[in-house]
Amino acid sequence: MAYEVEKEAIRKRLQEASVVTEEDTIRVVALLFKENLKDEKFKIPFKELKTLGFSNEVVDRISARIWFTEEELGFIANMEDDYVKAIMIVGRIYAERMDSSGNPQSIHLSVVSDALKTYEGKVAGFLHDVVEDDYLTLGSLAYIFRFNEKSVCIVDVLTRDKDIYPTYDSYIKERILPSEILEVQKLKLADMEHNQSPERVKDLPTEEQRHKALTKYKPYIPLVEARILELKLERKRSV
Repeated sequence: MAYEVEKEAIRKRLQEASVVTEEDTIRVVALLFKENLKDEKFKIPFKELKTLGFSNEVVDRISARIWFTEEELGFIANMEDDYVKAIMIVGRIYAERMDSSGNPQSIHLSVVSDALKTYEGKVAGFLHDVVEDDYLTLGSLAYIFRFNEKSVCIVDVLTRDKDIYPTYDSYIKERILPSEILEVQKLKLADMEHNQSPERVKDLPTEEQRHKALTKYKPYIPLVEARILELKLERKRSV
């Protein structure tokens, strides 16, 4: 069975802790994840926790508690500015994380966010990788951190589930391009353009990685640009 080693570790920890309440479960499982953040052998997706009988709400809370205390979550949830909220979350999660080029991953998130003009788009720009990277659940963004509905929707569309979209081609053509949300197209365009930018590509460690970064996105950038133009024209006609 998939991730059986990790699941057994979770069962064992819960048994050892003599868990009684739902809050106990969340605290114990979140701590186990936190202890293994740097262990590449402990890599169980949040969606797999549901096979252990955890509800969506419990999984959402576990994902959030890995990074923040209950008191911190309450403070963040009540913040009125989603943009500042997003920066705080990204700062905590990506603080020591480097991308394939050896640069802080937060730089990429900031560049993508800055490329968007709308408030909701900028918020989603900072958050666009957190669910796909399996650091938080979509439900946690919506119901625990209480981000605005549109930003959460943008992140949802941008998140690639490789079980559903095994290739980048299927992801772009079946997930991204059908979306009628303009910010989705603009954010994905900014994401691809920065991923293939010379300043980012030059720091990749191997020639194979540099070649892939320079060629992977070329077929899709024109498609997304055309979709952006199409959506803008549709908006003008509807006015």
